[in-house]
Parts: sequence; C-alpha cells; structure tokens
Amino acid sequence: MLLPDDLQLDNPLWDYALSIYPKLETRLLELQSEGVRVNHLLTGLWMGAQGRLMNTEYQLSDRWFRDNTAPVRASRIALKLQLGRVPQLNSCYQQVKSAELALEQVELALLYWEQHQTTELDSQAMRKNLLTVLEPSHPQNAGAIVDQLIAFFHSLS
Repeated sequence: MLLPDDLQLDNPLWDYALSIYPKLETRLLELQSEGVRVNHLLTGLWMGAQGRLMNTEYQLSDRWFRDNTAPVRASRIALKLQLGRVPQLNSCYQQVKSAELALEQVELALLYWEQHQTTELDSQAMRKNLLTVLEPSHPQNAGAIVDQLIAFFHSLS
C-alpha cells in the first residue's frame, strides 16, 4: 500500500485526538471492545466540532487499519492476557503498545487526508457523524451512545 506523498503525521486531527482521548478514554475503550473504530469516532467528533460532515470513504485508512493496526492490536491484547502469568513480558508488551499508537497516528493521518477535502457544513454534523460510525455496530442504542458522547463532549468546553 502506497501512502499519499502529502500525508501529514502531525496534523490538527492528531492534535485533537491527543487532547480529547484522555478525557473520553474509558468510554472509547469500552466502545472499541464492542467493535467500534475509535479513530472514526474521534474523526467524527473533530469534524462535528467544526460543523463539518465527515467523508465516510475510508479506503486508505481502512486498509491501513486492517493490514497494520489490527494485527498489532491483536498481539498487544494477547500479550496483555499473559502478563499476569509471565510478568517478564511487560517490556515486550510496552513496545507493542507503543507500536500500536504509532500505527494509529498513521491511521489518523490517513483519516485527516481523507477528510481534508470535505467542506460540507451542517449544524447537526457531530450527531450525524457519530451515528454513521456507531449504527453498524450498535443499531439498537446508537442514538443513546451518541447523546452520551455529545453531552460529555460539551461538558469539556
């Protein structure tokens, strides 16, 4: 997979993710364990905060996730399950965790690249963006989860 020549690892979406993730970490990790792509949620929040609808054509970022991030995440999870029995694996676990974060930065850079052409404004952009991400994995309660995330997001301001 060839990455775009103009890919920016340090970009406004990455900065936004670094600032908001710690505040939402517990809920985002719960959703991730339920199959939600956290980077898509972060992108939806970021775009929505600007009143912009997100581009849902994730061809490059999805491929990056599938080929790179997901396998490393699976390795990290497998290692974490072994730490109680084999504490010497902690150094390896920490290195894999760091690699996963670096791969997520590339994924967010790809999402930023895929989004930077979107200029459509919408007063309900944040809600629509988050519903787009959550409805496939949470068809019964996506609206409630979105309301919870938006309320928490607004409480941060």
